[in-house]
Amino acid sequence: MKVEARTEIVINGESITHRQLEALEAVSRTGSMSAAAKELGVSVPVVHKYISNIEAAAGEPAVKSTPSGSTLTPTGEAILRRFIECEARCRDDRGYTVGCSPVTSDLVTSVFSALKMTDVELVVSDDAHNVRSM
Repeated sequence: MKVEARTEIVINGESITHRQLEALEAVSRTGSMSAAAKELGVSVPVVHKYISNIEAAAGEPAVKSTPSGSTLTPTGEAILRRFIECEARCRDDRGYTVGCSPVTSDLVTSVFSALKMTDVELVVSDDAHNVRSM
C-alpha cells in the first residue's frame, strides 16, 4: 500500500486543490500556459480554469500572460512559495528536524549519537523561533 500526503491551501476561505497548485507551479517553471498544460497532460483551458480558481480565491491576479509567455505576479509567487513550503513538510525523505535551546543542545546531541541517528537536523535557537520552525 502506498500512502502519500498532498497539500491543499485555503485562500480567503476557498480551498485550492493540489492539482491547481501544481498548475501554478508548472506555469512558473515553464513560463507558458500551453507548456504547463502539456507537462501536466491536460488542455490549455483546464490550466486557465485552475489559475482562474486560484485568482478568484485570492481576489487578484496570480499570473500575468503576454504574447511572449506567462509569469507569476507577486500574489502568485506568494501562493507558490507557501505551496512549496508545505510540500517540503510532506516529503517522506526529509529526515528529522529537532529544535532545542542552547542549554539542551549537548543533551540532545548525545541522545542522537547514542541512538546512531545520522539523518537529524538540529536547530539550536530560542524557543519562540523553534516553535515557528516546526
